Amino acid sequence: MTSDSRTPTPFKESGSSISECDDSLDLVFLLLNGMISVFILLGNGLACFIFLKNKHFRRCFMNTFLVSLGLADIFMALLIMPGHVIFCTSSCSHSVSEHCWLISSTKYLVFPATKLNLLAISYDRYIAVMQPLQYKAKISFKRVLIIITTVWTIPVILTLSRLAWWIKLPRAEALITDRVFNSCLIFLLVVLPVSILTVVNLRIILEIRKHRSRPRPANEESVTETQLNCTIENDDQRIRQAARKGTIACVLVVLIFVLCWLPRAYYNVARLLGKGEGPLLNKLSLFFLFVQSAVNPFVYTFYRVDFRRAAVRLVKCG
Repeated sequence: MTSDSRTPTPFKESGSSISECDDSLDLVFLLLNGMISVFILLGNGLACFIFLKNKHFRRCFMNTFLVSLGLADIFMALLIMPGHVIFCTSSCSHSVSEHCWLISSTKYLVFPATKLNLLAISYDRYIAVMQPLQYKAKISFKRVLIIITTVWTIPVILTLSRLAWWIKLPRAEALITDRVFNSCLIFLLVVLPVSILTVVNLRIILEIRKHRSRPRPANEESVTETQLNCTIENDDQRIRQAARKGTIACVLVVLIFVLCWLPRAYYNVARLLGKGEGPLLNKLSLFFLFVQSAVNPFVYTFYRVDFRRAAVRLVKCG
């Protein structure tokens, strides 16, 4: 049985009818998202290459989490933009929209992976700043491997679970199941992570400010900065500044993520409550997600001298 062409297709995320079609709006955001996707690929690809190429960076567990986040950002540009954004958020009708249940599954892989990677980064920096003497005991290679595996396994399970009922259940039942599934995810993977990230990183910032304003014993200072900077060099002013900037860069990445996700969180909650949400809000909220993925390498470059020097050397060699 085919659906009535006059009825807005339930698979289109914007939920817009044909009468609301706005080709100019679609074109503007297609160009904006396309350009920013190029920045995402170039910037995060370069960042991952630098982190993986240099032994100095590979020794630091913090950079392992940053590479994983960079991979999630690259997937944002490769998977979300070509399929979900173009075909499933358009205000105009596309014949492929009937298959958006499949195309949109990519966001159940990318979006949770991004949030879980940021939670992992926040956990690493929280231990380094709040419990520096216990950092080596709590953040080991084995634990990092477990965290990274979990970060990517959960999104894969979510994606496959959603595909299962779209394939096996009748369309009406699949729609109901999908709505319940999305309602749970809005709390578990939007509201809850954003709240945790905000609280944890504000605590990290406050602790860094305390470190700056109070004297510490030399032995405690040495261990603290070793964990923050992931080096075994002698403790001096230059290392302390580099350590703080490295952690601040991670905190800033997380806070930018929170700010850029607020429009999307509002959009998701509005849909959950059955309130009308126009195609403009849908497109803007997705655009901010692309912005968040694009700015991360610039944050590393601005705050981390070691990363900036490695990038300059790489460009000169090229």
